[in-house]
Amino acid sequence: MQSAALFWNDVALEANKEDHTNTPQEAGGPTYSARALALAHAAMADAFTNAHRADGGKAPFKPAFTEHLPPGQALPAAAIGGAAHAVLSFIHKRQQPFFNANLTTFVQQLAGANQQAVQGGLAFGKTVAQAILDRAATDGSNDPTNSNNRSGYVPGGLNGMHAPDPLNPGQGYYGWHYGNVRPMALERRDALAALPPPPPQTHEKRYLKDYVEVYRDGRKPEPRSRPTDEQVRVGIFWAYDGVKGIGTPPRLYNQILREVGKADGLSEAEWVVLLAQANIAMSDAGIVAWQAKFLYNVWRPIVGVRQHVEISGRSDEQQDPNWEPLGAPASNGSNNGKNFTPPFPAYPSGHATFGAACFTALKRFRQQRNHRADPDRIDIKFVSDELNGITTDADGVTVRPRIEQHFRSIDAMIEANLVSRVLLGVHWRFDGDGGKESGVKVGQQVADTLYRKH
Repeated sequence: MQSAALFWNDVALEANKEDHTNTPQEAGGPTYSARALALAHAAMADAFTNAHRADGGKAPFKPAFTEHLPPGQALPAAAIGGAAHAVLSFIHKRQQPFFNANLTTFVQQLAGANQQAVQGGLAFGKTVAQAILDRAATDGSNDPTNSNNRSGYVPGGLNGMHAPDPLNPGQGYYGWHYGNVRPMALERRDALAALPPPPPQTHEKRYLKDYVEVYRDGRKPEPRSRPTDEQVRVGIFWAYDGVKGIGTPPRLYNQILREVGKADGLSEAEWVVLLAQANIAMSDAGIVAWQAKFLYNVWRPIVGVRQHVEISGRSDEQQDPNWEPLGAPASNGSNNGKNFTPPFPAYPSGHATFGAACFTALKRFRQQRNHRADPDRIDIKFVSDELNGITTDADGVTVRPRIEQHFRSIDAMIEANLVSRVLLGVHWRFDGDGGKESGVKVGQQVADTLYRKH
């Protein structure tokens, strides 16, 4: 049969897409969807390695959260399925029939195995999942101010501070207190150490340089014009802005992980480790990013450009009270057919933070797996769901082209993902640089500490 870890990773990614396609969302937005994927893969990894201890066997790597649980007689592959099914069913209750159907298919693929061990593995996986969920129940993620509403949050109102997108009123403020959530892997001091440095002030050269860039490269085309080729091939390609039929950035990064891992020819144990490390890194990186976002409270280009003040006593020629960004794409007719700026402060970029955390964990994993090979070098082709020849623009009618991208470097993917937000006009480049700095730190920390070989 195919890898059990890949099977359930695919199920989890479909759940992410479905959760952002039909309401009500149960793990909505980038931070909660990253957390859902991390909990599922942590449970899968702990269940898999602990199940190897059945009948005196040796675990292939050290579990991260549940070493004390006795496995009994448990098939490791079945333990993965039991754990994933339990976590996903708890988080995405509305999708229970989908998970049950996949569990039935999964068990049928184990028909040739010892059925007592299969049932034991499913039960053990469920036990591990419950331990993971019990631990997560007190992480602070259920704070109601983390939802996309206006509960208690008041914009600062000063020059340079975050303010609502004037083109999309009523968005709210997603994740106001999410930075207070307890990380899965990082100690609080490590999370604080991973915060990006303060962003540039509006009078500083770095800010002004990035201002000119986003004004020029991220603006919405004139009527009856199309986005530039670079805006499409880079900006829209990496978008995944929580819209229907697409889901969130962690889904995209998992899709790319799968292609790299397939090219590398990973074993089952290696799939389990890579997917757990990368998804836990993204979950913890999201906490770091959102703490920084509401700490620094930086305005988005849609506000900054429109409110741009005079510089050095002259009127800046790029000051434009009517400037519009291309915007995060409301693919498949989402958001009432309007592209948008995400409803939270700019600095650091969530995309850049999640992507750097995920792909740094991938590089560290590849380095640990094969010390003689260049961990950055890859050779994969990938088609984003944003540009697959099926997804439509915000109008819900115009079908976008199918564009296959060829990647030869993980670092190049980190950079393209970072720049994509500038090309959409929803971030300053310094947002991306700050997010990359944080994401690299988190990805390294997680990969160097969790699920290492004994």
